Amino acid sequence: MVTVGVLARFEAKPGNEAAVERFFQEGLPIVQRQSAETAWYAFRLGSTTFGAFAAFADEEARLALLSVGGPVAAQRHPELFAQPPTFEMADVLAAKLPGGEKSVTVVRNDGLVRVPSGTHDVWRLRCFPKRGE
Repeated sequence: MVTVGVLARFEAKPGNEAAVERFFQEGLPIVQRQSAETAWYAFRLGSTTFGAFAAFADEEARLALLSVGGPVAAQRHPELFAQPPTFEMADVLAAKLPGGEKSVTVVRNDGLVRVPSGTHDVWRLRCFPKRGE
């Protein structure tokens, strides 16, 4: 069962967009070596804005990836980013995963994000504002 996730945002320095795409593609093997992930996606939100989302069964699995994944890789390549990436911890409220997977829904401080599932390709995400805003 998926209970927690992490949502990361990366702002590329202008001119480094292709290098940031490669950064995520080269990060996929790191994620694949982690046995606990339920889902992981790298995506692009705009011309220089990128992100990643991973969902896990528990906090231990989430911390295992964070200890070797995005935060560590981003520190090794600060020249790619306009500012340090952010990593937001999320509680998963609902999920539909393998066996008919369509999306994972997570709540962030500023609203809902629906993450398409099924591949490790780069995706564009649509952010939904909180109700009442």
